[in-house]
Amino acid sequence: MIVKYKNEIDKNIENANLSVLEGGRATIDKGWHGDDIMSIFNRLYYIIEGNGAFLESEGEKIAMLPGNIYLIPSHYKYKYWCEGKVEKVFFHINIKRHDGYDAFATFDRIGEIFDPKRIERVSSLFDGESQASYFALKGELLGTVAAIAEKYEFKMDVGDGKEHSAVLRAAERYIQNHLSLKLTRKIVAESCKVSEGKLGAHFKNELGVSVGKYIDDLVFMEAIRRLIYTDDPLGNISDDLGFCDQFYFSRRFNEIYKMSPLKYRKKMQSIR
Repeated sequence: MIVKYKNEIDKNIENANLSVLEGGRATIDKGWHGDDIMSIFNRLYYIIEGNGAFLESEGEKIAMLPGNIYLIPSHYKYKYWCEGKVEKVFFHINIKRHDGYDAFATFDRIGEIFDPKRIERVSSLFDGESQASYFALKGELLGTVAAIAEKYEFKMDVGDGKEHSAVLRAAERYIQNHLSLKLTRKIVAESCKVSEGKLGAHFKNELGVSVGKYIDDLVFMEAIRRLIYTDDPLGNISDDLGFCDQFYFSRRFNEIYKMSPLKYRKKMQSIR
């Protein structure tokens, strides 16, 4: 008997960490439109039937056709509209890397595959109520992103962080477990038992960002998640994430996203 072991398979499967933030079935028409959309999550659209819906980014216009599946990656700016009527099943998903960023954050296009049989399976599983159907549905979502990544030869960095030093991995864990704007490089460095200079060097050399930028990125990603998927008041969000008050939170948010948190919440909650 010949047995070939793959010792890292359990860790790699565990780190294919797909989270479904929201899913639904929708029939869209001319009321479906939006400009300059950019999300912290990935959107999956499974087109069942109809025509007249479009996605566009950097001058490239993509028709959303029946039998096709589309992935709009996180942090990707685009616009959308519908001139007819289209039925779709959609999901908002995150696939987090060990550093807290989304695996598709560097995917620089809208992914598209033709797979009507997968759409049929996803549509059927979406209507299921059993735990088995939920397990199978998650498998189909993972299969979808894997197929898109394979088509475009995109490497999804969802490993366990072995390419990063022990210091950086410890810092990432500490920041993610104590996420707050009040965190400083000094606090994080003390938690890792290294100097501030050494910690900063690890972040710059291995992640390409400063400690402060990394903290800010994760804080605002969490703020956006709560703005879209909860009804938490701004005061609660700003307090929980370490802002001195909600007015400072609103000012910082507006500087980055060019609109107030409440306007952003209203805009993003209307998009499906």
